[in-house]
Amino acid sequence: MFAGNQEGKTECGAAEFAYHLTGLYPEWWTGLRFNRPVRAIYGSESGATTRDTAQVKLFGEEGQLGTGYLPKHTISGTINAKGTTGLYESATIKHVSGGESKLFQRSYDQGRKKWASLSNIDIAWPDEEPPWDIWEEMITRLNAGNDGNGG
Repeated sequence: MFAGNQEGKTECGAAEFAYHLTGLYPEWWTGLRFNRPVRAIYGSESGATTRDTAQVKLFGEEGQLGTGYLPKHTISGTINAKGTTGLYESATIKHVSGGESKLFQRSYDQGRKKWASLSNIDIAWPDEEPPWDIWEEMITRLNAGNDGNGG
């Protein structure tokens, strides 16, 4: 999505990510649907900006887990990241199919190699425009093993 500052890009990204992670699609949704759990990655410029923007929209404010786009009953677990207080490195999200989606967080300041450490990613969400080398890694992770039809 391309839009100006403060136009709701993070809000839209969080909503769509939650749909794919949980399989809880609104009735009106005509986009891609995953009928199975997904492996997903999201991030922004730093751990702090990722925590304070995308993570808050997905999970809710610190201490209020489940008040974002991911309902509390869908969050199986979170693992805290090292170095940034309150930031999740990964999370496990219940999918309506009965399985669990896996969500990974990375920040651009961690560098390309940290993004390259994951494989078979179904969806990726760069909340801010990433450096070119990280963009290439995201595209590579998406191309490796994605069946392209949501199922």
